[in-house]
Amino acid sequence: MKTKDKNLLIYLITPLIITSLFSSSCCFNLNKILEPVEEPTVEFSEETNTSPTAEIDITQEGSDGYYYEKGNPIFLSGSNSIDPDKDELTFVWKIGDGEEILEEETSYVFDNVGEYIIELTVSDGIFSDTTSKSIRIIEPTGLIIPLKEHRGSIEIEYIIENKGPGDLVNVQCRVEVPKTRLPFQIVEECSTNSKNVEELIDDMGNLIYKFSLKDIAEGESASAKVSCDVTIYEFSYKDYSDVSVTTYDPDDKDLELYTKSEKYIDSDSPAIIEAATSIVGDETNPYKIAEKLYNFVTGKLDYDYERLEEIGTYLEKVDASEILKRDKGICMDYSILYAALLRAACIPAKYITGVPIYTIACRTVKNPSLIMHGLKLSCQDMAGYQ
Repeated sequence: MKTKDKNLLIYLITPLIITSLFSSSCCFNLNKILEPVEEPTVEFSEETNTSPTAEIDITQEGSDGYYYEKGNPIFLSGSNSIDPDKDELTFVWKIGDGEEILEEETSYVFDNVGEYIIELTVSDGIFSDTTSKSIRIIEPTGLIIPLKEHRGSIEIEYIIENKGPGDLVNVQCRVEVPKTRLPFQIVEECSTNSKNVEELIDDMGNLIYKFSLKDIAEGESASAKVSCDVTIYEFSYKDYSDVSVTTYDPDDKDLELYTKSEKYIDSDSPAIIEAATSIVGDETNPYKIAEKLYNFVTGKLDYDYERLEEIGTYLEKVDASEILKRDKGICMDYSILYAALLRAACIPAKYITGVPIYTIACRTVKNPSLIMHGLKLSCQDMAGYQ
């Protein structure tokens, strides 16, 4: 065959082969393969879902975990409840006489002594789990003697001012709310200046109001304010000298927490240890040790009125060892040094901040607004203080 004829034959055969391929069943199947395939959907049911497990944690400041005082808030948390599928859980508490509370964390005050059942039910929408704990409510120890009652209101306000440059976006502010502490104070009712407030409870059982202040433009300001009606007591202590010496439970979590060194309360400082050892001497009664250390602090420190003037601006705390060296301080310095000396003597001690009776009932009568650490405290109707 001539070369010209061979080329013509190739040109005729090639289109036939291509046509055959695209009209065959292989082409039909290829089109099927190229079509998008839908992912299979998995429907959760009782067969695929796993039940959650409810867990109750109960705390009360000063409680040993076996008995709880009436009149003081008990803090309840279901935050350790678990769901293997990580589904969102709902919480239902049944407390006392059947009262229901629909919160993950809450607080409750028992007004009468006796045995009570606290029940928690958690649900993932399909399954639920219920657990309960029995607690005993007892009378307060009675070592505090109330002397006089004062009624009034306290206003706590944080003011956030944007001095620039630029705008502040999604600003949040958390304010710790005063709470009932019998026999020292009763917080009857609290309100805020905003509707965008969420209630939180921290690891120590403190109630926190979380304010969502949104955006603050440059040059503008916003405030987070809490107002509480309170009853506060002047009080005295019973004589501790006849109280028998007791031992600590070695498994008590507070023993480790409040005897260790921490920021500002540097009880492991050589200067603090030396001072505590010298003051305590051979004394073994913890009440008398505490009294010796108290007398030392009040006798050693002079009140630092210059430092007091820093209130209203940012007032920085200093270490107990530094306070010991300075020989002067304001109220919180006295407390920090005393707490450090107690811990160095193996006596649990906790540093607490607050507004004392004298400040509320006396100073604010003449000056109804007190600025402290950027905190505005207002007091009304504190009558009867002498």
